[in-house]
Amino acid sequence: MEKSLSCPVAEHGVDDTDFLPIVPPEPYPGYYKFLRECTKHMTPPCAKEIFAGMFRDKPLTRNCCRHLVHMGHDCHNGLVKFLLLNPRLKENASKAYPKSLQIRKECVSTVDVDSPAPAD
Repeated sequence: MEKSLSCPVAEHGVDDTDFLPIVPPEPYPGYYKFLRECTKHMTPPCAKEIFAGMFRDKPLTRNCCRHLVHMGHDCHNGLVKFLLLNPRLKENASKAYPKSLQIRKECVSTVDVDSPAPAD
């Protein structure tokens, strides 16, 4: 049975029209809760910047890099993989996913990991 669940990324202010109205069953219990918690570490403008970086090669600001680094690798990967489940984005997943990893790697190399999380 399909679950009707709003997208954890969309709940955080990213345009909900870019996401599936019905999401697949959780791969494991607590997965969607984990993704919702991850979105608390990212501002909507930075989420849009990361999206633009993945799909349109737009650079990230230093502040958004700090958000991305402080969100953590697992959160970043989980949110990107969830985003790429969307049929309209899936066809670009083979380029967008590696690009997301490259963006995070570049951010990690430019942001002091021990610095405090960005204040909003």
